[in-house]
Amino acid sequence: AGIWLLPLSELDSAFVPLKKAQSDQMTRDAAAAKLTQKELLAKYDLNHNGIIDPDEKEAALKDPAFIAAELDTIDANQNGILDPEELAFFNVNHQRHPSAIEEAAIETTEHLLAQRLMKKFDASRDGFLQPAEFHSLVQNINGNDSPSWQMLYYRFKGTHPGMDVDGLTAYLELQTVKEIEGSGIPRNPLFQMDMSMSRISNDLFERALDDYWQQLNKTN
Repeated sequence: AGIWLLPLSELDSAFVPLKKAQSDQMTRDAAAAKLTQKELLAKYDLNHNGIIDPDEKEAALKDPAFIAAELDTIDANQNGILDPEELAFFNVNHQRHPSAIEEAAIETTEHLLAQRLMKKFDASRDGFLQPAEFHSLVQNINGNDSPSWQMLYYRFKGTHPGMDVDGLTAYLELQTVKEIEGSGIPRNPLFQMDMSMSRISNDLFERALDDYWQQLNKTN
């Protein structure tokens, strides 16, 4: 019992191994990322000009490793959500409707963003977000509190002991859908019905992407 006092020098020395381990891990991660970028460039830079050109990008979009390597570029504002303006990254064909490749790449990106957020906010490291952890995530994404966060949590948690990566992916897809809906595109009546019912149907995400794609490529 009582108060224990330790010199600051002892506390500093105790953290030295931890800081070194963190620094070593960052160095390894940076080296791995550089190697991945080099391997991807060798694989998809068919004309060997040092970049992946638009006509080479469609093939690269099929590769989850390419999307993972480009995740910081895709999520340009680093808010953890795929915002409507960030969808332009996937618009390689410039057609009025997203291709199956473009659509699959977007869904892969939502899942990778969910994995990243899970790693950041799963403080208990049990593979699930508990209510307080999800609340922190929502506050971080929105920049403020959301009165509906509890409803959203239990909606996407399902019967699991917490919200898993798939549930979090569905939540992120809904945020993208909401932002598309608020971006000024003509409103799809079916889209409005699903939103008013506070649920996300199997094809709601695809319909929202299709509506937004028509605005991206309305001259084609």
